[in-house]
Amino acid sequence: MTVLGIDISRWQNNITTPQVMDFAKAKQAGANFAFIKASQATWKDRDFVMNWQNAKDAGLPRGAYHFIDWTTSAANQARYFASVLVDDPGELPPVADFEYRKDAPVKAKATEELYSFVSNVEQALGRQAMIYTAPYYWREFFSGAHANYFMDRPLWIAHYGVSRPTVPAPWNVWTFWQYSAKGDGRLFGAESLDIDLDYFNGTLDQFNAAFNLTHEPTILERLTAIEARLTALEGR
Repeated sequence: MTVLGIDISRWQNNITTPQVMDFAKAKQAGANFAFIKASQATWKDRDFVMNWQNAKDAGLPRGAYHFIDWTTSAANQARYFASVLVDDPGELPPVADFEYRKDAPVKAKATEELYSFVSNVEQALGRQAMIYTAPYYWREFFSGAHANYFMDRPLWIAHYGVSRPTVPAPWNVWTFWQYSAKGDGRLFGAESLDIDLDYFNGTLDQFNAAFNLTHEPTILERLTAIEARLTALEGR
């Protein structure tokens, strides 16, 4: 059993038009959660604040991700990412997106940078982080250091065109799987033609239990409930 979700960034919004990412439409299409790009290096994704609030208003559990690049130290990036999330860290784990190849350091250095990023984020936010990567990238840039540390963090694996994802060591199981980058963007409320699609590894009840989620009525649900009460009162 799996639970469907999406992940997005500024690329799902065309700034030349008045439309923005429609999370209510994503929810209607079957999305149960949304991962949203918050930052990269030490700059914030252009649409993060808007997307973060709009996803919350639509009632979608949210996880923020930081795209680690090599233009500044991982510790600096972690401090910046944490500063973006400190007032509203979201319902899902903060994510270290470990996939950037340009100017990537050697394997041992890349692993130490990832460890530095994750440990600094966790210290700043007081919650466990998750690792996003792909099997081929992990093989190339993971040195084997801190294996037990990473194994204790949930894995979000990107692997397309397969019936089940490859789970790289030291993990034994995936928590989230980005299984496609070619979802129907328009169906899920994006302006882009494509959108990333993800699965949680379990049932919806297991998803809610894993992240201590309870259903919070959306603004639309609250308005609908109020209208229903008013109609009932008028009919008396």
